[in-house]
Amino acid sequence: MLKIGEFAGLTGLSVKALRHYDEIGALVPADVDDRSAYRLYGESQVRAGVVIRALRDAEVPLPAVSAAISGGEAAQALETHRVRVLEQREREDPRSSRPDPPHTHLQLKSPKRRRCWTVRMRPVLKTYAIRCCY
Repeated sequence: MLKIGEFAGLTGLSVKALRHYDEIGALVPADVDDRSAYRLYGESQVRAGVVIRALRDAEVPLPAVSAAISGGEAAQALETHRVRVLEQREREDPRSSRPDPPHTHLQLKSPKRRRCWTVRMRPVLKTYAIRCCY
């Protein structure tokens, strides 16, 4: 049996997060000492802790993480989250899935000083490059 600090060190989760996951039922300790209220985790729970850490690092919502851990469907939860993020990105900016338009070139020549300027504009990214030549 591993104490909460040891388990936190192995999984990369904080002690505070482990207490929270215990409260919501996402990762319940294998045993809780009646006298000291220490949470003790089994070695078999290390994998679940690491999976929770990976899913939370990928910003998968906690209810989906809890469901994935209880059902053993971590890969499915990650794929569902990826699809949801891509759909949200598409709703926020429908142009994101289309390829960037070609650069717009504008060349101005000054007849007296033989200068030219090239302006490149990318409307989607709103970046401009100006090149002067003499």
